[in-house]
Amino acid sequence: IVPMGIPLLLLQCHLNKIGKLTGKMLIVFLLGAVGTTLGALIAFFALKGAYVATGGQVEHLAGVASMMTGSYIGGGVNFSAMALQHGLNGTDIAAAATVADNLLMAAYFFVLIFIAGMKWFRSKFAHPHIDAVEAGADTSKTQAAAFWSRKDISLKDIAMAVAYAVTVVWVSQIIAGLLSGLVPENPGNFMDFV
Repeated sequence: IVPMGIPLLLLQCHLNKIGKLTGKMLIVFLLGAVGTTLGALIAFFALKGAYVATGGQVEHLAGVASMMTGSYIGGGVNFSAMALQHGLNGTDIAAAATVADNLLMAAYFFVLIFIAGMKWFRSKFAHPHIDAVEAGADTSKTQAAAFWSRKDISLKDIAMAVAYAVTVVWVSQIIAGLLSGLVPENPGNFMDFV
């Protein structure tokens, strides 16, 4: 079911906009990923001495740093993958890191919401989506009510979307099976990495 969500989400993509925005977004993402990685390295080396002095193990701190880096770059799946990689999955350290990650992200989102509502930021930076909503807004409804209002969709539309998603996942699994057959048994090979 989860892989079917990806083709369904891609249905609302505008391919002509993707080409224009991908370059800018990729650069911003890469800068953010490099900044997150550097921040985790700096924090690791800054806290390593104090953590070891209180009886902690450096390997655990390195695991938490990689879990947080994975989370901030790629989300909760990367967080779990790094916990598994460092052998911290299901430990108290992973549980504490999860709580810290969730609390920090909640605070971060509140700050972003606060900033987005400030008049100073609204006057200094463009807000094309908010401006478009406000320009065509129905004053008899709130923005949330307008967004969640009834939209026409038929059972045929739902069936076509599900059939499309199942077909994409099925073809993807066939292609993945064919490609996995090309991988030799030699570990460390580039195709193993791919």
